Parts: sequence; structure tokens; C-alpha cells
Amino acid sequence: LTSGFGLRLRLLHTRARRGSVHLSVPLPPSGYSVNLESARTPFPPAAVSAAARTQGAQAYVSQAPIDGVPWYRLRIGPFATRAAAEAALAGPWGRITAAERGRVLARIGALVLARADDLAAIEATDVGKPLKQARADALALARYMELMGHRLPSDAQGQPALAELKSVKNVALVFVTATVPAGGSQQGDNLDC
Repeated sequence: LTSGFGLRLRLLHTRARRGSVHLSVPLPPSGYSVNLESARTPFPPAAVSAAARTQGAQAYVSQAPIDGVPWYRLRIGPFATRAAAEAALAGPWGRITAAERGRVLARIGALVLARADDLAAIEATDVGKPLKQARADALALARYMELMGHRLPSDAQGQPALAELKSVKNVALVFVTATVPAGGSQQGDNLDC
């Protein structure tokens, strides 16, 4: 995804939404929206405009309390059908193959690794983190991108070798094992998971 709002996209039905809309974008009683980003602080109008421009759809911000704390969600939509929302979910990132996405993630990891000292200095200056910890975080990010960009190594029984993932901290990693046909697969195929 080229929007700069991350890869955390989620399809939701606006009939079941909670909270209120903050930029007075009218929503029909039903329809589908795509959640681009969630944050504890409101999104500036420039971010909403950028989301609309890069996603090619109407963008808005909604608010919902989570454990008594207001959270803001940057969304695009509404879309009349689920298929239209899923097409918006695909975006440029969804239209490239898994192998290409893996190469992008691995390349990000390589770039982070190459600039680990610079990133650590920025992190230490920005949030006051000790330089040693900031560098360790940058190296961990580079490794996680590499892990996400490549297949995990397998053990002698053909099972994924998960020992390396035990050191991963503060990262949610969803691990799915699937049998991919020898001829490959494409978006929309059903796989044996």
C-alpha cells in the first residue's frame, strides 16, 4: 500500500459501527468501510485528505471508546457492496503477488539494517530512548522484516523452525500454515490451511 498509513486494513460493516463520525462525512445506514489506521489522537485534516487522494475514495475519521479511552479511526468508504470494499482493500499492495510483497518487506529490512545507526540516533533523540536500546530495536525491526519477507526455515520433519521467533517482542505475528499447489496460487484461491 502506498498511502503511508500502514498495512493494517480491515473491512467493517458500517451498520455495526460504534462511535461517531468527526468530519461530518455522511454515512448511509448500511454499507462497508475500510479501516486504514487507528490512533489515540485525532487525525489531522491533511492525513484525511491524503488518504482520500491516495486511496481514490471518500475518507473520514470516526471515534470509538476502547476501555474508556477514545480511539480515532481513519477510514475510507462507504462502499455499497462488500465486493467494492474488498476491491478497495486490495489496492496496489493487494494486487501484487505474495512473492513480490515478500521482496518488498525483505528490502525494507535490508534498508533498515543499512541505516540502523541513523535510525537509532533518531529514535534516541525523538523519544529519549537509550542509544543502545534504540539500535537493538532497529536491528530487531530489520530482522522481523526479513522474517516476514521470506519463508521460515523448516526443521528435519518439514515443520517451521519457530525457535528464532521466540525472541520477538512487541510484535503481533499471525502464523498460518498452508499447502500451496506446486503450480502456485493467486489472490482469491482457497488454500488448505
